[in-house]
Amino acid sequence: MSLSKREKTVTDLQNDTQDKSNGSQRTGEDSSSREWSLHLLTKVKQSKGIILAMISTILFSWKYILLEKVTESLNPLQSAAMVMSLILIGSSLLITVKRIPPPKLPAQYFWLAVSSVCQMTYVCLLMFSLLYIPAGNVSALLNTSLILVGPFEWLILKEPLRRLTFVFACTSFIGVVFIVRPSFLFGSTTAETSEENVYLGSGMAIVTAFALALLYTAIRKQSQLNIYIFITMFTGAIVTFSTTTVLCSILGHWQIPSINEWMYAAISGCCYFAAQCCCTWHSHWKKQQ
Repeated sequence: MSLSKREKTVTDLQNDTQDKSNGSQRTGEDSSSREWSLHLLTKVKQSKGIILAMISTILFSWKYILLEKVTESLNPLQSAAMVMSLILIGSSLLITVKRIPPPKLPAQYFWLAVSSVCQMTYVCLLMFSLLYIPAGNVSALLNTSLILVGPFEWLILKEPLRRLTFVFACTSFIGVVFIVRPSFLFGSTTAETSEENVYLGSGMAIVTAFALALLYTAIRKQSQLNIYIFITMFTGAIVTFSTTTVLCSILGHWQIPSINEWMYAAISGCCYFAAQCCCTWHSHWKKQQ
């Protein structure tokens, strides 16, 4: 009986030791899982800027498609004025609600002027390029600006070129190309416009891409000068809206838009506003890193 008890005691001790070993193993696995989750969360936070850039790319692509619908029946300058009026209203409301103070330094006003001119060039040429080539082609050509931003920041702002940023820009450009499937790469089943119009529209889209890349660079500089994002949007919108309104009045291109045209303009304006917010938040996020 005593031998049986001793054997039972030894067995119980072995079981307790094994349970403790299993428990410590589970604890180690739980700790490893928590560490992996924290590591993943840190990586996601570090990639916040990249995620914002991806969202802005998608929103810009939708904006191009909607603007093509608007420019089918309205003059490009009037289309630009309609879209920028929404940006002007939205940014001015946010500035008023948040009580954002105006800039004070000359350098701030200089870079606001640079971004406003770039935005005016970008919006106007975008509208005219949609007259000559499809929105998919315009979107593909304009997304080359993602690749141009890095070199522009290196040349103008003296910032280092990051390999990861460049690789992401190239990957985003390739992804957009396969999504929109531009006709100059994948062909088209519809009748194409003349080669002269295609070259004209493509040239405008390429110049627009350079203007957009310069706009991103100016916004990046503004984030370093502590300029609020809605001030950037407001100044760009008021310059573009004023210019297109004056040109439309001089050239006599005003016409009454239909409900559908207003709807397309409103949705594209919202996409543009959200995309600009993402771009500017991306620049501010890079500043904090």
